[in-house]
Amino acid sequence: MVMRKTKTNPSWAPVSVIKLRDSWEKLRSQPSMNTHFPNSNDLQTLVRLIAEPEMEDVWEKLTNLLDEKRRDVELAKFAFNVCRIMRRWSAAPRKTLAVLRSEYRESADMADELATRLTSLRLDQPISGLLELAHEKRGYANQPSFVDIVDRHNAIMFPSISDVLHELSGTLRDREKHVTPITTQRNRSTSERNHFIRQLDAYLRANIGKPMSREVATISNIFFQRLPVTYCEVQQICR
Repeated sequence: MVMRKTKTNPSWAPVSVIKLRDSWEKLRSQPSMNTHFPNSNDLQTLVRLIAEPEMEDVWEKLTNLLDEKRRDVELAKFAFNVCRIMRRWSAAPRKTLAVLRSEYRESADMADELATRLTSLRLDQPISGLLELAHEKRGYANQPSFVDIVDRHNAIMFPSISDVLHELSGTLRDREKHVTPITTQRNRSTSERNHFIRQLDAYLRANIGKPMSREVATISNIFFQRLPVTYCEVQQICR
């Protein structure tokens, strides 16, 4: 009889990030699940964020900086965004900073315009209705939905669709200030690393409120071992 190897997690790894990995593994194990995110590379990125010894100090620093009430959510959100940044390079178009900022502003305007249109047509409603509709269309009608889990009787407390669209607009306008262009240097490996560094630095500045150059360097060195950087070099790259 072959014994199945049990998975061990470092004691310092955030529980919410481990749960995120477990949910992704479960999702990836379902052959019928046609999912664009996460793919196998996303999962591998997440596994390394949990398993690499160098991450212990990073998780400790983030834990100490985050508000206790939202700490678990924000740690999982951070891990999710590292995976998102890692996969963006290959698919992202090469655009100038001016073009990128213009597209962020246009998208924000479109979100505001749609919210206004829904309100004027009296089609606005709590977003819980859309969540349940999506739940049914994905073939999960016999399984509890997110609204069921939160409490169907309090569904009216969910924000309206227009509220969510206005929130999206605000997020896009805020991210416009931190967006960075993807470079087209001849050295693709260096370009990829520097793009990762700039995106991660921008995310931390926007969500933590301060630069974390040492932690950015640590994470970059995990995924780009052949192109190590110091925290001083990270500061130069992100100027």
